[in-house]
Amino acid sequence: MFSLQKIGSGSVRDQTSLSQLLNIYKQPIGYLWFLYVLFFVFAYIGFISIFIKNDTHILLIVIFGYIIASIFNIPIFFIQSTLVWAPMFYLGHILKNMDLKINKTTMLLLFVYFIHVPIFRVLHPSTDYASQINPQIWGIFSVIGIILGFSFLPLLQHVSVKGLSFIGQNTLVVYLVHAPTASVIRIILFKLGIYNIPINIIVGFGVSLAISLIAVYLSERVRLIKLVFYPLRKQKIEVITHD
Repeated sequence: MFSLQKIGSGSVRDQTSLSQLLNIYKQPIGYLWFLYVLFFVFAYIGFISIFIKNDTHILLIVIFGYIIASIFNIPIFFIQSTLVWAPMFYLGHILKNMDLKINKTTMLLLFVYFIHVPIFRVLHPSTDYASQINPQIWGIFSVIGIILGFSFLPLLQHVSVKGLSFIGQNTLVVYLVHAPTASVIRIILFKLGIYNIPINIIVGFGVSLAISLIAVYLSERVRLIKLVFYPLRKQKIEVITHD
């Protein structure tokens, strides 16, 4: 990602400096914050669950951590972000075992979720979204979004879209590859004088997805590429076979 940004030079909006690259162990770069935080969330909740087995109690603990992070805004990235996102993660863990029904409350939450977007833009005209590190009160809308997702997505369980399951099973590779690929495609289109937004979106999405799926294909057949995306896959298979 760093190399591609340097190749793109002035065409890249948010350039990563060498200093930022060398400090990724404490401050991740761009969209890769998600994997960084996910790792620490797993460790944080995993540690708590060693001593506490009740889901409600664990949820209350991580919510308390969220409040602490909101008040004090801890300057250490992995601590602050882990405390902020752990409640969202654990809420999903709880809801996956529940059968949520669409009712009046669900529709009210849906209305509130959509209406908060223009309200946020009015209050924060120069910001596209709430802080990922300290959303504070706006974090409640992440909770609402998770509840809505678990309420409405089951409606699609009988909808069959060819190839969608395959993409879903390989979202890690697609997630890692698509962003830098889409950036390169956008740069190429700009170099060719193509600034039309719909064309940029369609071509960028289509080509980046295709390249991501090629990466999936290669990750299953080329050992070096497999090592990048799935460094433990072989060992896991061996353990399962042995057991």
